[in-house]
Formats: sequence, C-alpha cells, structure tokens
Amino acid sequence: MDRARAAGPVWEPLEDADLPLAPEDEANDLDRDVAQTVHQRALFLAQAAWSPDRLELFSVLTSFLFADPEPGAYAHTAEQYQMPARQVKAEMFKLRHDYAVAFHGEIRQVCLPGDDEAEMKPLLTLVPRL
Repeated sequence: MDRARAAGPVWEPLEDADLPLAPEDEANDLDRDVAQTVHQRALFLAQAAWSPDRLELFSVLTSFLFADPEPGAYAHTAEQYQMPARQVKAEMFKLRHDYAVAFHGEIRQVCLPGDDEAEMKPLLTLVPRL
C-alpha cells in the first residue's frame, strides 16, 4: 500500500472543491444574471435618448436611480451642471420613466406573453444590488 492511501483520504479545502449548486442557488444565479442583463440593456436604451453632451449628467443621475439621493444632492448636481434644481428633478423623473419603460420592454423579450409582470418584480428587487 502506498503512503497516500495509508495516510487516509486527501480532502480538498471546501473553497477549492467544485461542488454542485443546489437548485435554488442555480435559480438565484440565473435570476441575478437575467436581472443584470436586463438592467444593462434598459440603461443602454434609456441612455440612447440623451444627447452626447449630456452623458456625464446621465451618469450622475443613474446613481440616484434606485435610491433617494442624500439631502442636497439634487441642488449640488444642479450647481455642478449650472441648471435649476427643478430641472434636475425633471431630468431624474424622465430618466426613471425611460428606464422603467425600457426595463419592462426587455422583460417582455425574455418572458412568455402574460408572464412579464410576475417575472419583473423579483428581478427588480435584484437590480439595485448588482
């Protein structure tokens, strides 16, 4: 008998082992992948409506897309881009609308007819965490 067998089984560290995923983990990974893809495509479609000279503002406003900004963030953005604060709010409203329309449209591309609403809600909960 060789020494390796005599010493007993050799165990791989758990983090190095190639363990199969549980079905619910596979589903979660798939949902996360779909959410990321749909989110990226929706952002791309929403961005297409913005002129090239306003893409920096678009980028700033996307940071407010899923969370309310800190107090004074709109005023700071307005000052930075030399526009009234109400215009920043209007641009944010338009961005949220365009993103929602694009996201919904992308969901329709990957779901069966009639399933889009049921599929959209769980994916939307994943997007802010991507």
